[in-house]
Amino acid sequence: MKTGKKLAPLADNIRKFAFYASIIFAFFVFYSLYKNIARLEKAKSRIDKVQESVDQLKSENQKLEEKIKYAESEEYIEKQIRDNLGRAKEGEAIVILPDPEIVKKYAPKVEEETDAIETKKNWQKWLELFI
Repeated sequence: MKTGKKLAPLADNIRKFAFYASIIFAFFVFYSLYKNIARLEKAKSRIDKVQESVDQLKSENQKLEEKIKYAESEEYIEKQIRDNLGRAKEGEAIVILPDPEIVKKYAPKVEEETDAIETKKNWQKWLELFI
């Protein structure tokens, strides 16, 4: 009987040890799970940022392709030849205007018409209407 009494506290100690070991093991499992979830969230955030950047670059690329397409068109080439080289189509005349300061200097000055604006008060206008 003595051996049974000695084994009972040993079995209780083993159960307590197993209980605490399982709690510690569960803590490490949950901690590892938490760290992995946090790492996944960071990765998702980085993926979202990169996706936004990719979308922005795609739209910029599309705009640049449209500019290239326009720059290769006949309309753009003709405009550049006319504006930068001073060329014209057959039958057209090129007119070169001076700077705006020079135009203002030699342009006739317009006198302001002050008599067109009536300076009478409203009650005076009504008085004239009825008298």
